[in-house]
Formats: sequence, C-alpha cells, structure tokens
Amino acid sequence: MKRIQSLLAVAALSLVFFACESDFVPPHESVPKGGFVRFDSEVESINFVMDLTVESNPSFTASIMAPSNNVKAYDLTFDLVSTQGVAGPFTIANITTLPSTLSFDAEAVAKAAGINLADLKGRLDFNAAVTREDGTIFTFDDFTGDLNNPGQRQAMQFSISLVCPSDLAGTFDYVQTNMVANGTGCGSSSLAGTVTWAESGAGMYTTTDASFGQFGDCYGDTPAAGLTINDSCDLLSVSGADQYGDAYTYKVISVDGPNLTLEWTNTFDDGGTVVLTRQDGKDWPQLGS
Repeated sequence: MKRIQSLLAVAALSLVFFACESDFVPPHESVPKGGFVRFDSEVESINFVMDLTVESNPSFTASIMAPSNNVKAYDLTFDLVSTQGVAGPFTIANITTLPSTLSFDAEAVAKAAGINLADLKGRLDFNAAVTREDGTIFTFDDFTGDLNNPGQRQAMQFSISLVCPSDLAGTFDYVQTNMVANGTGCGSSSLAGTVTWAESGAGMYTTTDASFGQFGDCYGDTPAAGLTINDSCDLLSVSGADQYGDAYTYKVISVDGPNLTLEWTNTFDDGGTVVLTRQDGKDWPQLGS
C-alpha cells in the first residue's frame, strides 16, 4: 500500500513539473517584436537596377518575409529623385500575406508617379510601412543598430537606380580649389591636372583619381582609387570606397557647356571644389545629384 501511495505521489509531482515546464516562456519570447520585413535572399543576389537601355520595361522582383511572423501588412512607397528634384511619395505595393513576392515593373512605377515611361529618369528611393498584427506601424526609423548591414537583408528602406543612355566617358582637365584634408585646409590654393573616366558598365565609370589630385597635393599620396561613378539618368553619384575604405559624394553645382562644376567630399572629411572641362569639347548633359 505504501508503494502504491509513493508511486501516486511521484506521478502527481511529475504532472506538476510537466505543467510548469510546458507553461514556461523564455523572457525574450514574451517581449513583442517589431514589425520587420526583410528580403528572403542575400541582398548581393538582388538586382537593384532597372536598365532602360537593355529593356523597354524592366522589372524588379524579390521575395520578402517577416522573420517574426507578426506582420499583417507591408505598404511600400517611393520617391522619384531626379535632376528636377524629389517627387513623391507614391504607393507601389500593398502586401497583406507574408512571405510573398515583391514585384513591379517600370511602367507601374511611371503610372504611380503620374508620368510617361519615357520620362522616368533618376533614382527610386523606397520606404516601407509595416503593420504588426496588433496594429502598430513600424518604419525604418523605428529600428536601431546597423540596419543597412547587408546581413540584415532589410526591405524597409532601399533604392533602385534607373539606367538611361549615358556618355560621360572621357579625359577632362580639372582645376580644384577649396581643398581640405581631414576637415582642415591644405595644399595649393589652386590645383590643375587631368582625370579620365572610363566606362565599366551601363551608366558606370571608373576614375583615375576620385580626389582630383587632392591626395597627392595634401598628403603626398597616390590617387584615390576603387570608386565607381554612376550616371542614373543624368543623376550623378559615387559608389564603392577608396583604398582606405572611405565613401565619396559628388554634388553637381553647375553645368555650362563643356564645363562641369562639382563639390566632392568623403567620409574622412576630405574634399574640394572642381571644375571639369571636357577635352573632346562636347557639352556635358544637364547633370544633377
């Protein structure tokens, strides 16, 4: 009889432990997670370019997912950034079931922006509003940390470049003034030389010196190399990094026939003002940045 009672007691105790174990929720699981949507593949494998020189109506397609399984809506808008300024935001997608495929073509983009496809030029900057199941809305700005790290695969904020016929290759004479090195004035008051942009792809160009002689004059260093100059339907930008890992910005100030005036800076706080004159005598297109 004692043995039976002992077995019953053990069984009851086991039942209590089993119930407690099954009801246990790790502390981090009880905290509501943000409404976050990401691409369901590595960002390096996604083509963030619509090349209008290859196709009359190029498209963008990518699979998206909500890793926390707590999203009921993904609303995507875009701004059209061109030499005429910034227009938007315009709505391009409303997705209510995840995972899903985000897909649209250039005609859909132009229609959303209220323009003809032939007038679609510049860059598309996208922003998502993600609604969690409880109705809370999240955007890119609601997340902290390095969300732009490619490993995050975030689909909350991204850009697509539009590629139009481009003809920026050539060798140019330059005169540079207002040079700074690490935020401090340096070098000559005026520096002259030549730089060559060579086409490396549709709307993409390598440059023999992204600093237009500033590295040599201020640091006694070799030219800034490793950058790509992008012509996104007359919208000038710079991608990549130089030999020290610094990114660059080119800001177009004016275009006057064969003369292009721009200001450049990098993330080391170098910079200057440059006038580029085409040696072939051709006029620059009406570039913006």
